[in-house]
Amino acid sequence: MKKFINSILSLSIGVIIAFILAEVVLHIYNPFPSRIRGNEILLKANLSKTMVLDPPVPGLDTVFTHEVNELGFRGESWPTKPDERLKMIVVGGSTTECSMQSNEKTWPAKMENRLKEDIPNVWVNNAGLDGCSTYGHIILMKDYIVDLKPDYALFLVGVNDRGKANFDHEDGFLAKRNESFVRTLLKKSELITIIDNLYKSYQAHAVQLGHHFNTTQDDVEEIAATTDSTVIASNTASRAEKLQFHEAYLPTYLARIDSITKLCTANNIVPVFITQPLLDGVTSTGWQVMELYNHALLDYCKKNNIFAIDLADAMAKEKALYYDNMHYTNKGADMVGSIVADSLITKLN
Repeated sequence: MKKFINSILSLSIGVIIAFILAEVVLHIYNPFPSRIRGNEILLKANLSKTMVLDPPVPGLDTVFTHEVNELGFRGESWPTKPDERLKMIVVGGSTTECSMQSNEKTWPAKMENRLKEDIPNVWVNNAGLDGCSTYGHIILMKDYIVDLKPDYALFLVGVNDRGKANFDHEDGFLAKRNESFVRTLLKKSELITIIDNLYKSYQAHAVQLGHHFNTTQDDVEEIAATTDSTVIASNTASRAEKLQFHEAYLPTYLARIDSITKLCTANNIVPVFITQPLLDGVTSTGWQVMELYNHALLDYCKKNNIFAIDLADAMAKEKALYYDNMHYTNKGADMVGSIVADSLITKLN
């Protein structure tokens, strides 16, 4: 018995020493820097990273550079004379950040280029964060964007909010800011943060919220164009159940949209909401679920006299515009930028 206790004690000491060593090394150099730690969003400033897609992905550049400015956003530095510029910040998840494209190839950059043809003094930054839901957008607004006081904040929302009402065990603690003492201590750990974020990444991929580069030609064509009546009939029951399931989450989704709106209006920021397009065909369950959230958003904006852009309706369902069912190729980013810019120009004029 004593030998067993000594073995357990030795093992425990070894684990503690290994943990401490790992923390020391990760504090000196962390190969997996995180933008989410506990109840905070940590924006890294003035970073540039060149990456290679191997194997290449059709529609994307094989070599691209992801850069952020001193604000931690993608785009031009903060203007030296901000009062002389029309300032816009674009907020969203991975379909806004466009992390697989160089800054100038992202749709917010394409939007800015188009806007400058009519509004030369416009300034646009891309504050998209891969995987971020409207809860994350609320925190980003509170901690960073409100202080900058942009003239407009654009929100491409919905895809990361599907089927979520209670974020207590996900990122809801971000909004509540009432962490336990133990969690407050744990969030200081680099190792635990890495493990936690890797687990969250796994969860995102499990529900198909990640980047799916291995989508085949057959997969894309099935997603985009399936209209087979037999397939539709066989899926009717499950589709009805899924739609009913998601309808229950719309009120809390709209409550978060309302929180974002109030944050903006209280700080003299004009909110603009954008619906989320998908490659999924109009007969697919995935598209009909997404449209529940899109239509709920449009109805909210109409009732509250808020400008909305129905990108989901305007965006063509063409394979060349997407590299999976939601993320845009370079050609797709061009189209998104043009659609959003033209809608804004119409409003501003």
